[in-house]
Amino acid sequence: TEGEVLLCDIPLMTNEGTFLVNGIERIIINQIVRSPGIYYKTDSDKQNFRFYTASLISNRGSWIKFEIDKDDFIYVKIDKAKKISAFIFLKALGLTDNYIFDNLDHPSYFKKTFKESESISLEDTFLEVHNKLRPGEPATVKAGQQILYSRFFDSKRYDLGRVGRYKINKRLNIDIKNNIHILTAKDVLYIVNELINFRLAPTVEDDIDHLGNRRIRSVGELLQNQLRIGLNRLERIAQERM
Repeated sequence: TEGEVLLCDIPLMTNEGTFLVNGIERIIINQIVRSPGIYYKTDSDKQNFRFYTASLISNRGSWIKFEIDKDDFIYVKIDKAKKISAFIFLKALGLTDNYIFDNLDHPSYFKKTFKESESISLEDTFLEVHNKLRPGEPATVKAGQQILYSRFFDSKRYDLGRVGRYKINKRLNIDIKNNIHILTAKDVLYIVNELINFRLAPTVEDDIDHLGNRRIRSVGELLQNQLRIGLNRLERIAQERM
């Protein structure tokens, strides 16, 4: 048997190319948005202490902010959740202590962040990630792993896009394949490494408002995103009823 499935509502378009939304005539235009990629900058807090940040902007999914505070600790902040130690985050992504230090240009600078939680086990890193991203919910190792996967390694929820992957590879001088649009542990490690280099020898910071760091989100892409939401909703409902 066949049946109709509602994916999304599309407003009625008039002969002039405008749309009727709630009885009001509107026009849909292209948007200028931040281009996905990694951006380094410095800033000062209210006490005039300087801190250094790296913002990883995705095409779709969570945004990650890496920060070196006034005490030289390195933290990771995912969306609006509480800060997580960069070492805990790297370890939760499957990197060993030796691999982390062997791939840093200034490993001695990272030791302060490392010693803060050097005895933590892999299982405890998942619990810590869960507690920061889902406070108030009972934390389990499996739940922590699922959060990391769904946030950064599920292509349906996280996407750097072709432009984002190209810009990250170029900025960090790494050679991850262009068809890999999800986050990798190597990405995170090299972002931290570049942030440490930026802290020790500040170069020109990235201007996120520069037109070279902007892109056009066309009407077609906006429509595509709405259709994706509808299809994901359809898939979820189908799985629940099976």
